[in-house]
Amino acid sequence: MKTDGQAGTAADILTQPHNDLGNAVKSGFVLPNDYYEEQTREEFIQPAVDAVTNNGVLYGYPRNMETYALFVNKDLVKDAPLNTWDDIIAFAKSFNDIKNNKYGYMSRLDTLYFLYPFFSGYGGYVFGNNGTNPDDIGLNNEGSVEGMKFFRTLKEILPMAPADASDDIKTSLFQDGKLAINLDGVWNIGNFSKLGFNATMIPLPTLPNGKTPISFAGVKAYYVSAYSKYPNAAKLFARYVTSKDALLKNFEMSGFIPARKGMAEESAIKNNEMVVSALKQLENSMPMPSIIEMNSVWVPIQQAMELIWNGGDVKASLDKAVDDIRIGISTQND
Repeated sequence: MKTDGQAGTAADILTQPHNDLGNAVKSGFVLPNDYYEEQTREEFIQPAVDAVTNNGVLYGYPRNMETYALFVNKDLVKDAPLNTWDDIIAFAKSFNDIKNNKYGYMSRLDTLYFLYPFFSGYGGYVFGNNGTNPDDIGLNNEGSVEGMKFFRTLKEILPMAPADASDDIKTSLFQDGKLAINLDGVWNIGNFSKLGFNATMIPLPTLPNGKTPISFAGVKAYYVSAYSKYPNAAKLFARYVTSKDALLKNFEMSGFIPARKGMAEESAIKNNEMVVSALKQLENSMPMPSIIEMNSVWVPIQQAMELIWNGGDVKASLDKAVDDIRIGISTQND
């Protein structure tokens, strides 16, 4: 972006996930959404607005939101209750046929993005103050420890190494009718709604402590390049492509879930069972932290979760991860 911008060949508008915003702002790549700030704050759902804001400054023009929930093969699950994680475990125990590669439930086992609900549902968090305070890391607090202890109990129904629960493997098993419940991203709604069986989606179930887990949400948005020769025209275009009509057309063509308020009442959306469930899950989600210190989180916490899954001490593994995160942040800020 910097090279193209300085050469005068960069696009006037770019699209990127909100968690890249911190890097873009630090590098001076994007302009604030100042001219349409009031309208953006009024017309888009709060998590989306928060996600495209950095240090109190609104930068993005939100397009769509993403999170994850449970895709369900109703032909396999039938009438089994799936309201709680205890229900999920009970169903998986009755359905599993490991020798024949059949599983009741599967998720990624090594990625904070998908496993954050097991932290959040017990009181864990990444950074304090809604993900903006890197001095306050909550990935090894009491709640995080309890959440990871529960996460490890799922090995009883998912006896495999983290590397064997990859996105490709999960998707293949689900499409082949060998996986009944697949924790995956809402961006798969389009593909999974066209399979040769009765598929649906449900929000994440209640945890054993009675709490509703909070998932990570991602926000894709348009940003005006700081290198644009026509910044005002670019802002006008960004406003247009995030209008109600444009986002509805975007949904109809791509399945992207609009970040605008009131879109759930549009017939194309409210008549789509999977999208309605996705919107319910988005109500219990929070944007991934977008501060640049998040770059230091992913690898240490992945290593900790793999150790925990394989029998390592939960508290010690999380403490080590947080120590490594702090070292990474310190090095990053030098």
